[in-house]
Order: sequence, then structure tokens, then C-alpha cells
Amino acid sequence: SGPPKVLKSAAPPKAAAPPKGPPPRHLLKGQLDNAVEKAAYLARLSRFERDCELESCTCTSLRDLPEEAVLEIMSEAPLEDKEVQRARIAHRIQNFRESREVRAQWASFEGATDIAAPTWHELLKLPRKVALDIARRQPLPDRIAQADRVREHVRLARGQLDAESA
Repeated sequence: SGPPKVLKSAAPPKAAAPPKGPPPRHLLKGQLDNAVEKAAYLARLSRFERDCELESCTCTSLRDLPEEAVLEIMSEAPLEDKEVQRARIAHRIQNFRESREVRAQWASFEGATDIAAPTWHELLKLPRKVALDIARRQPLPDRIAQADRVREHVRLARGQLDAESA
């Protein structure tokens, strides 16, 4: 029978020659346009985060949202009180993580209620479930009465939470 035959291994395939020079500009135009748009968006987002003095965890959460959601948050009119502004941004981020139904309830609540900044801030500092319960209540036709009712509900909820923690 004799010694086993050794098979010759096939020669490795030759690598394709690298292209001579960069690809034509018209092939890169779409990528370049997207890169410019993305850079402009990120610069605007960074400026917004700095101007609002957002915490790093809020910045991370904001950057995790779809671009359309972030643009909507950034397009809202700024508030004088930076702390209320930060609370509103955190609230908006939470809203975009919720179902459409919850977002619609918040939008309806905000549209039907003229809440002063301090009440708004206290509402957003409540646990999310408590704040949602207040927002889900049927609005009163009178916007002033509605704002008074919300202020009272926030005060009662805050008092109950404070009593439970004491």
C-alpha cells in the first residue's frame, strides 16, 4: 500500500488590488450629507444639555430617545426656573418611554390646565404613578378651577407621602 499521499494545499487566493484613489465624490455625497446633519444635531443637543444644566443620567436618557422625540423636547419654550426646566425635560423623557395612551393623557392634561411653575415642579417631583393619577382625572371646564384642583391634589399627595415617610 505504501506511504499516504500528501495532498497539496491550494494556493491562497490573490487579494483584489486596492482601488486606485478614493471613490468618486458622487458616491460619498449621501454619507457626507448624513455626517454633516448628524454632527449639527449632536452639537445642538450638546448645547441644549449645557444650557439646561442637565445631569449626566438625564443626558444619557435623552440621547437614547429617537431623534424626533429629542427635537420635540428641545423645541419647547425654555422656562425661567432651571430646576423646573430640568424636571420638565425628565418628565418628557419618561413620557416618550410610555405608551401613546399615557402621552395623550399628559398632553390632554397639560392642554386643559394652566399650572403655575411651582405646582408643576411639585407635580413632577411626585412618584410617577401618583402624578399620572392626578393627570388622568377628568378636567374641569374652568381652567382656573382646574389649576386650583390640581394644586390641591398635589398638596394632598405631597402631604400623604411626607406623612408615610415620617
